[in-house]
Amino acid sequence: MIRLAISTVHPDKVDLLMAWLAELQLRADEVRETFRQGGVTHEQAYLLRATGEPTLVYATEAKNHHRAREALRSSRLPIDLEHNAVLGYTLAGPGRAELLYDVRAPDSAA
Repeated sequence: MIRLAISTVHPDKVDLLMAWLAELQLRADEVRETFRQGGVTHEQAYLLRATGEPTLVYATEAKNHHRAREALRSSRLPIDLEHNAVLGYTLAGPGRAELLYDVRAPDSAA
């Protein structure tokens, strides 16, 4: 299942967030270790600048999102500690979005 997290970004911290996400791409092996611990299969991050404030859209695919969140919270991997710190520093709060469409195949897990 795919989940989206939508957060506003402090405008003066956009460059730091972008640098961190670029670093994650370079540290893909470490990211995949985090995936293994939490059952995540795929992540993507998008920065939207079309509205008044920059917005991060973070997509995560996992079979069990509760397990993935708990694994990230309890992880002692350096990359997870850094990730939590950077997001905590750069994100201003939850973004606003309205779900307009959501259909699943009958055989997919809810």
